[in-house]
Amino acid sequence: MKEVTYGTLPKDHVLRQCEHFEYEPITKQRWLKGFKVGNYYFSVQASSGHYCTPKETLKDLSMYQRIEVFIMKNSDRSALNWKKSSVFRKFPRYQELIDGCYSQPFGWMPVALLNDLYHYLKSRS
Repeated sequence: MKEVTYGTLPKDHVLRQCEHFEYEPITKQRWLKGFKVGNYYFSVQASSGHYCTPKETLKDLSMYQRIEVFIMKNSDRSALNWKKSSVFRKFPRYQELIDGCYSQPFGWMPVALLNDLYHYLKSRS
């Protein structure tokens, strides 16, 4: 599986930022390229070896309801302590991050929550 598709996702959807990076045919695990969002760097992953729903390697990224996410500082790609970040605390859905995402990587993050976070951070850059 050397490519990904986006189904009916809108052109500005966060998952449209994801491009194929590497695929391991034996384990059927796929890695997607990371991408910049303002002052942050996102690693978004979904395959049979990641914390996602469904836990399968699907060609069409629009089929995932939940996804694995790791957010880093763009400057040095170090892990972001999002609980201490004033920018993240101002995110309108911050409480959902606290309630459902205890540490990084964020496992099984709802795609809709990720998309809202992406647009929030993009609007601040």
